[in-house]
Amino acid sequence: MERSDVVRTDFPEASPGFERSSVEAHLEAVAAQLAALEARARALEVELGAVRSGAGGEPADRLEQESGPPEGARVPGPPQPTGDPVAARLVATEMLLDGAGREAVIARVESEYGMPDAAALVDEVIARTG
Repeated sequence: MERSDVVRTDFPEASPGFERSSVEAHLEAVAAQLAALEARARALEVELGAVRSGAGGEPADRLEQESGPPEGARVPGPPQPTGDPVAARLVATEMLLDGAGREAVIARVESEYGMPDAAALVDEVIARTG
């Protein structure tokens, strides 16, 4: 199901019935929540891919997780910017829907994704999500 499947305005009008603007507003809210959940799922997939690629594609052993990496093991440094605008938009959407401020979202998009114009990207997401 996609956002466009939820937000429809072609319902037949009937009397008595629900106030059309209230139904449309509710469907917009449901669609926004659906979009946020889809964005969260995609962001988690990206994060999982990054974790797997940093760990050689294999899940860590439980003992290793509890005791830390073995002596002499290479510990990855901070994540490098990916430059992926799709992932950056997804994270920005999720953060904004969770109530993060514009500046915090811009800072994260700049640091994690190295986007050249993070402010414009975040403003575009704000315009789309309302």
